[in-house]
Amino acid sequence: MGVVLLAVPGWTVRTLGVESRPGSRLLVRTTGVRDLAIGVGTLRALTRGRGARTWVQAGAACDAVDAVVLVGASGELGVGPALAGVTVAGGAAVIGAKIAADLDE
Repeated sequence: MGVVLLAVPGWTVRTLGVESRPGSRLLVRTTGVRDLAIGVGTLRALTRGRGARTWVQAGAACDAVDAVVLVGASGELGVGPALAGVTVAGGAAVIGAKIAADLDE
């Protein structure tokens, strides 16, 4: 996800309906950097055979916070874009939490 957010931030802000908001592309790119860093950290931990659960938990926590923030922003974004974002972020948080719980440390 991080690569997508970095590579095509314009698509993301259009999808959320916030392309006219100042700083929206920067926020999307920042989120992309965060997701990419968590992904790289997770892959390195998996390669080393230790610490992957912590990285996956961090990703799930970030996704959960994103979902909460999008709920709070639904008045500004509109119900449709906010619901789409909450669905993606919330779903990713649940899946990440499940994966983290299943990982051996």
